[in-house]
Amino acid sequence: MQQYLKQTIFLLALVGFFTGCPGVDKPENDDLVLPSVTISAPNPSTGDISTTFQFSVVYTNAASVSLLEAKVDTDVAGDVVCAPPIVVSPDTANPTIELTGCTGNGTVSVTILAGTSYSAAGTADAGSIPSPTATVINSVLPSCPDGYVPVPNDGINTTEDFCVMKFEAKAEIDAAPGTYNDNGCDGTGSDCTGSPNNWGVATHTPRSVEDAKPWRKIDRVNANAECRSLNSESSSANIDSDTNGDGTFNLIANAEWQTIAQNIEMQSTNWSGGAVGSGCIFQGNNGGAGCGYDGADPEGGPVASRDSRGKHVISTGEFIWDLAANVVEWVAEDSSFAYGPDSYVSTWTPMFGISGPLGYPKPAFGPLGDYTSANAGNSYAGLGFGYINHTAGAIWRGGYWVYGVSSGIFAVNFTNSPTLTNSPVGFRCSFTPP
Repeated sequence: MQQYLKQTIFLLALVGFFTGCPGVDKPENDDLVLPSVTISAPNPSTGDISTTFQFSVVYTNAASVSLLEAKVDTDVAGDVVCAPPIVVSPDTANPTIELTGCTGNGTVSVTILAGTSYSAAGTADAGSIPSPTATVINSVLPSCPDGYVPVPNDGINTTEDFCVMKFEAKAEIDAAPGTYNDNGCDGTGSDCTGSPNNWGVATHTPRSVEDAKPWRKIDRVNANAECRSLNSESSSANIDSDTNGDGTFNLIANAEWQTIAQNIEMQSTNWSGGAVGSGCIFQGNNGGAGCGYDGADPEGGPVASRDSRGKHVISTGEFIWDLAANVVEWVAEDSSFAYGPDSYVSTWTPMFGISGPLGYPKPAFGPLGDYTSANAGNSYAGLGFGYINHTAGAIWRGGYWVYGVSSGIFAVNFTNSPTLTNSPVGFRCSFTPP
């Protein structure tokens, strides 16, 4: 009988051990307790090249921690570049990640890769999600005229910040300020029937507004003159020297175009795949091909009713409309040099073509990245086509409403003279602050 009681008590205890009966301890399963890691917001949240950004890290349920610098990824927007991350107290549950020497303007965040901590049973953590971002500001961007957006210089194409029209130039009627003529047209009909070339010259002023369709059918000579008419000085010499000290308006220069386009290139939201180099850069109102869409010829009016593929964001968070397609745009420089064969911009390597007055084609007119693997399947990365084997004397950028996959922020065309007036040709002004 005593033996039977002992066996019964043993069996009851064994059942309680595995079923968790009250009063009976249940063994812990360490494999079910996974370690995790989180990163706090940076301190401070905003700074410059002299700032040390600190990201506090917290490990939970970790029996061991080893946070090496190689396990810390940084993600930037804009033209921010920081020194490699430093980890303080890397073998504790509360290390700190420090970023220093951050140049440029934009944002930066950090992410911890998997496998920097382990549970008692040897199970690794899955890594962290990206931290909140720190804002890096190394230059105070200029104040701009109404309708213009500030653009940070890139130290390559431009060395000073500048302002550019947010929209392609629209034609404000001089006799009725605040009102606009579609296309700059004083005649009748969609093609301004009965009106001479250089629509609207001498009776309109270029403005950057949502209203109306772009001012077009204007040659490079008159487009430049219209932009310079915005200055308070009257003589060319006084305009160039900014005699009045209030800044200078000009037709956008190719170097300014490149600064903007390469800035756009490095913003992930401008790519159809949501990451730089994934899919194609949005190509605007190009007739509906690739990463573009088919709108009016050309489009204008309130942006709330327009396709978002007609705009691009730059590192400051500002949007610029119609740099790709809609109407093709003049830039200020002449070009009487054949830089190489006509070709998609994505095919260009740094030494492609022939070095001309503005350098090799890619640094002079192309992107920062290597997109030579792009093809028709992704619209040649949406960069556009280069008609660069011509010597007509002037430069168009961006393409227009029937360009299709040839449109893009890097599209370039040398086939026309500065005095050409053509239906799809418009312009955009820039402003250099005093």
